[in-house]
Amino acid sequence: MKIIYVLTLAISIIACNRSKTDTSYRLVAEYEASEYIILPFRSGTHEIGTASDDTLTVALLRALTPHVKVLFTYSDTSQLSLIRSKLIEWGVNTDSIVLMYSKAIGAGATTDIAPLMLANSSGKLATVDFSFGCYGLVPAGDSCRIKYGDYDIMLAKELSVPVIGKSALVWEGGAKEHNSKGTMVLVEQLELQRNPGLTREQIEKEHIEKLNLKKVIWLKKGVMEDDMLTVLPGGYYPVGCGGHVDEFCRFINDSTIMLAEATLEESKTDSIALENYNRMEENYAILKNATDQDGKPFQIIRVPVAEISSYEMKYEDISPWYIDYYVGAKPGQMVKTIAASSYLNFIIANNVVVTAKYWKPGRQEARRIKDEKVYKVFTQAFPGKKIVQIDMEGYNTEGGGMHCYSYNLPFGTAFKK
Repeated sequence: MKIIYVLTLAISIIACNRSKTDTSYRLVAEYEASEYIILPFRSGTHEIGTASDDTLTVALLRALTPHVKVLFTYSDTSQLSLIRSKLIEWGVNTDSIVLMYSKAIGAGATTDIAPLMLANSSGKLATVDFSFGCYGLVPAGDSCRIKYGDYDIMLAKELSVPVIGKSALVWEGGAKEHNSKGTMVLVEQLELQRNPGLTREQIEKEHIEKLNLKKVIWLKKGVMEDDMLTVLPGGYYPVGCGGHVDEFCRFINDSTIMLAEATLEESKTDSIALENYNRMEENYAILKNATDQDGKPFQIIRVPVAEISSYEMKYEDISPWYIDYYVGAKPGQMVKTIAASSYLNFIIANNVVVTAKYWKPGRQEARRIKDEKVYKVFTQAFPGKKIVQIDMEGYNTEGGGMHCYSYNLPFGTAFKK
């Protein structure tokens, strides 16, 4: 079955290559002006973690609405009355919140299934249809791929954004980081797992041709907390995505990159910290020696990796959505899970940057120190922008964070309210 899938994927990509994307279009970066930030409606008690969905949603709405409109999406019309009552209960600024019904967006990782936005010199938006592989957990033809495979195009249609290209390449939005000038950062660990049978060169060529890129920079691996389908040192199970770049490496303008850093001192504390140190230093060496689309070096700003957050639960309490991640775990067993904590899974929206915080009264001092250090780093890196830190640990237990949950929309979309 796998051989058939690999052959089918390769043939599909060759066929799709016959039509290249209109070269007048370029990718729009998130640090450019955003008209909306998409947030799917979530309410209730979070399955695991220290904050409810209500608490997390309210924190994001309060941080974002003074600076950008929020497109609050719902996928069930029966939710409308609940949403309206919740907005009143939460006491948020509803003048900056627009409700939109969407068949394509549920309560999960919006950025992974949303269409990449391209724009031409006139500001007209467009997108390219890629395949969605359900995080590499299932083979081609699986019901998950059938259900979610067209969600990017469904959302594009809802936003009146035309499709100008198509690719059979499997991808997720959280796995792509790019500037507005034609350079994209990809992670080898993830891309090869998602697209078995394809070489790095084939994957790169497809990205360049479909997205009008000029250059691709390949990093090796992501942070260990974002690994998947494995057991980490100490018996921890990660429920991450297997190397999403938005967990550890982000463009903040067309020439500056933020990169996670585990210090040499931290590497001496445990095996996970050591591995993160080695991975991020390897990535740093790659970026330090890399150049942009015009042959110019990048400015690289190092940001601390978050302190490890973990929790323990019974095997029987694992959500069906995550059971495949617990390789080798058995009924009756207590399993230890590590959260995908990250300061770099942030949202940038016009004049605000929202990132995570991990300290609260009763927790170790190291968390407070890191939170404060990150705030200072972000303040210096984003002059003139407001920096807001909120507790996103509940979402981290699902393998992502606020960037995964949200999506930036540039000016120029049109939709039915």
